[in-house]
Amino acid sequence: MTGVALAEELLLLAYDDETGKATMPRISLDLGMAAAVLIELALAGRIAFTDGNLAAVDPTPTGEPVADEVLVRIAGDSPHTPSSWVQRLRHGLRDRILGDLCSQGVVRDVDETELGFIHVHRYPVVDASVEADTRRRLAEALTSGMAPDERTAAL
Repeated sequence: MTGVALAEELLLLAYDDETGKATMPRISLDLGMAAAVLIELALAGRIAFTDGNLAAVDPTPTGEPVADEVLVRIAGDSPHTPSSWVQRLRHGLRDRILGDLCSQGVVRDVDETELGFIHVHRYPVVDASVEADTRRRLAEALTSGMAPDERTAAL
């Protein structure tokens, strides 16, 4: 895999560029990002839906750290349904992906204190080109009349 992961694209679309706050319920975003990681692995031919469960069919790393960690988990665990994997994977995924986006210089972590003791993190965009490309692909898919590529369709 190359470029930006689907889960990263989804997260960028779900956060306000200027305020750095999620624009949707966080549980929905967490579930969506977990599903995006699974879709990324399926598109790469690493996992498949077999007999109602997800199974690793090719344990070769993809080069995308989050997806590779999930692939190792799927390969080393007993079979589970896609729904079960989405629930299992959603915990901590948003923080991990936000951290990755910070280290890539796409967003920055703004740590603020509210009421004198509550830490609130916001993630305003630093490099808008990543999300702009995602939005451009989605707009083309919706308006061009041509079938989008697999990744754009999945997103």
